[in-house]
Amino acid sequence: MWMLPVGSITGPPYAIESIKPKVGPLTGKTKLSIYGAGFKESYGQITVRFFGGKGPIDAVGVFKD
Repeated sequence: MWMLPVGSITGPPYAIESIKPKVGPLTGKTKLSIYGAGFKESYGQITVRFFGGKGPIDAVGVFKD
């Protein structure tokens, strides 16, 4: 039996569980809903970063409870 101690490995305090819609037009400008756990309004402005062939693109998000 092997054991891997992962107690010191932690990730961010949030997790994305799903995104709707799953696909959209290549032209962009599609509103997305991102669902998950640990999102809090106190994080301030929400920035969503998309990665594509021309590099990252940032979009501003809005928190809704």
